Amino acid sequence: MEDVRGPVRNGAISGVRRPHPVGGRMACQVRIQAAVSRGFPGADVPIRPADQATIVRAQVGAQRGETLSFLWYTESVMPSFLQTHDWLSFQKSLGRRVWRLDDGYISTTIVRHDVRLGKNYLYIPHGPVLELEAGTREHVRHFARLIRGLARDEGSIFVKYEPLHDAVVEVLKRNGMDLRHSSKSLQPGKTVLMDLAKSEDELLSAMHHKTRYNIGVARRKGVIINELPDADAFLSLLEETTEREGFRSHPPEYYRSLLSFFARSGGDIKTRLFGALYEGAPVAAAIVLEHDGVAYYLHGASARRYRNAMAPHLLHWELLMRYRGAGFKYYDFWGIDAERYPGVSRFKLSWGGRVVEYPGSFDMPISGFWHWLWKRT
Repeated sequence: MEDVRGPVRNGAISGVRRPHPVGGRMACQVRIQAAVSRGFPGADVPIRPADQATIVRAQVGAQRGETLSFLWYTESVMPSFLQTHDWLSFQKSLGRRVWRLDDGYISTTIVRHDVRLGKNYLYIPHGPVLELEAGTREHVRHFARLIRGLARDEGSIFVKYEPLHDAVVEVLKRNGMDLRHSSKSLQPGKTVLMDLAKSEDELLSAMHHKTRYNIGVARRKGVIINELPDADAFLSLLEETTEREGFRSHPPEYYRSLLSFFARSGGDIKTRLFGALYEGAPVAAAIVLEHDGVAYYLHGASARRYRNAMAPHLLHWELLMRYRGAGFKYYDFWGIDAERYPGVSRFKLSWGGRVVEYPGSFDMPISGFWHWLWKRT
């Protein structure tokens, strides 16, 4: 385990990850080690890539005669930016303690989040990432011991997991990890994904007819889309938007740091701020994060009194065209929740993208009492 601040002495492990390229994507090279007496000979099997996690199951007889269930999968074509060294460095710049674990089979970023009463929890966003072999049980148990040991050293009350795939949850639970579904999540449980391999006509035809109409309205009213030089206009619009929609926003300095850090980091993540100008003033804005061929619409804001200008519609259409022209694979609207945020969710769904649902949030309690108390606050 590697701490960006320094090594974690009691949890140091090392390993070399072994990605196997198949068709331009990453797949796991899995060696099936089965009991010959059960008629299941060993073989090297490269798992085929897939848009979602590819799951291959096998029932393997152990030497004692019992049947064990093993599950293998390959990660989606979209690796999460939340599992990158760049994002970990950004979290460190915010003053958080961070770690990176990679033993060759299981890898993840870990971020400590401080809460009230001097307590904290460890957070694993969109992870862990698994590259498993048939001996998965011992790898998962070793991973669990390391995470639990780190949590105890840090005085954490629980560890929160928010994986990308159901397969991850199943592997961890099947192999002894005490994961409990949580209603408190940090990342969106669903998103809308736009496939930028589609033609302009295909994108237009997939969206709601009112969305197409509103793009035209914004053009006729003279709305202009530009990249904004600083966050001032965005923050002003954000204050209005959070009051109107009932959002909980980060402190203003967080957004300034998000934009400035990746502008100077020189890494694989880039962030940009775009604005829609109407009569010379910004009336809508979007912070977009770029990583590995995906553009993520992380944060947005707009002015209600200029809603008839339909500026957000033209803003996102121009962004779709910009990133499609630049060769990006997807545009991710980054989160929908029809119950909590019906207006925003309806807007994102109107673009006709593919709805992707994640497994949710899971907690591994370290202190039973404090975790129970935290769930009720």
